[in-house]
Amino acid sequence: MLGLKNAVIHTGDKTLHDHCVLIRDHHIQQVLPLEEGLANSEVSSWLDLSGHHLAPGLIDLQLNGGDGVMLNGSVSHKTLDTMQQMCFRTGCTRFLPTLITTSVDEMLQAIETVRQWKFFTDNPEFGLHLEGPFINPDYKGVHEPKYIQTPTPELISTLCDHSDVISMITLAPECCPAGTIELLADAGIHVSIGHSGSNWDQACDAFRHGAHCVTHLFNQMAPLHHREPGVIGATLDTPGIHAGFIADGYHVAWPVFHLCRRLMKQRLFLVTDGMPPSGSQTDTFVVQGRTMRVEDGRCTDSEGRLCGSALTMIQAVRNCVEQGGIELDEALRMGSLYPATALGTSSEFGAIKAGMRADLVLFDDDFTIKQTFLNGQPVYQEV
Repeated sequence: MLGLKNAVIHTGDKTLHDHCVLIRDHHIQQVLPLEEGLANSEVSSWLDLSGHHLAPGLIDLQLNGGDGVMLNGSVSHKTLDTMQQMCFRTGCTRFLPTLITTSVDEMLQAIETVRQWKFFTDNPEFGLHLEGPFINPDYKGVHEPKYIQTPTPELISTLCDHSDVISMITLAPECCPAGTIELLADAGIHVSIGHSGSNWDQACDAFRHGAHCVTHLFNQMAPLHHREPGVIGATLDTPGIHAGFIADGYHVAWPVFHLCRRLMKQRLFLVTDGMPPSGSQTDTFVVQGRTMRVEDGRCTDSEGRLCGSALTMIQAVRNCVEQGGIELDEALRMGSLYPATALGTSSEFGAIKAGMRADLVLFDDDFTIKQTFLNGQPVYQEV
C-alpha cells in the first residue's frame, strides 16, 4: 500500500491538513490523520508531497485537441495519446475526446479508433463526445456547414449501436425529429444541447425526453431574452440539468459566471473546449481547411469568431479563483466532482475518499502541476 503525506488535501468536501492518503489496487483505501497512517504497518512506502495541494484529478468533458494536434482531420491513437499526455501534464486525468461536426465516415473512424484505444478499453466510462453534426446552421460557429445534417433513422440507429463508445452527443433539438433524443438517451448516450436556437418550450421538451446537459453555456445558442428565455433560461431554471462553462474570460464575462453559479450551483462544471494551442505555444492551427489564430489565449477564425479555446483544466481552475473570485475548493469541484456527476461517474471519480479511483493531481500555490496520478500510478512528474 502506498501512502501520500505532507500535502494540503482537497477532498471535494473539505480541506485537510496533517492527514494522509493511503492507496491500494488503483483505489483510495483511507484518508486519515497522519499519525494514524504512519502507524499502519500495511503501508509499504511513503511519498512526501512537499506541502503542495493534492486534489482529485480534473475531468474535461469537451476536449478537441491539444499539444498541437486535433482529433478532427487526424483521428488516430497517436493523436489521442498526445491529447492524453497533455492532460496528464496539466492535471487532467480523464477526458472525452471531442469530434466537431464532420462527415459520417470520419465519425465512424473516430468511433472505431477510440474503441481500440488502450485508455478507453481500460476506462469505458470516458468515450467519444460527438459535437454535431445535428446542430442548427444559424448557430454553427466555426463548424463546417456542409457536414451539418438532420438525423435519419438509419444514422441514429448506427450511433445507438455504438453507445459503448459514444459517451456524449451535442445536438440542437429543434433540428431533430421527434424521438431522436429519447432513442439516444435510452441507448445510454448522454445528450447535450448545443449550437442551438431552441426556444424555452423546445429546450424543456428536450430535457423531459432525456437531454440532461448543455454544451458551453451561452456560446452558439439563442441568447437569453426576457420574453423568450430560450435554452439558456431553461437551463438556469431546470433542476438536474448540467452545463459546461469555458472559464477563459472570452467566452462568457465573469459577472455572468457569478450569476450562473448562484443559480446552478453544482450543476455548472468547467470544460476547456480545448484546441491544438491547449498546453502548447501554437499560435495558428487549422480546422477543416481554415486557419485559426491565437492571440493572448483567444482562438478566432478570419472573421473574428471564437474557435474553442487555448485553455487547460488547471488554467480554468486558476481563472475561476483569480478572476472569478471563488474559493479554491469550489473551483476544484467545478473541474472534477461536478463533471463526474454530469457524466454519472461520481461514485468513482471527482473526490478523495475511500473507495474512489486514485486519480490525483498535485500542484503548488502558483497552480503549477507537480505530479499527476492515474489509478494510483504516477503518469506525470515535473522535471
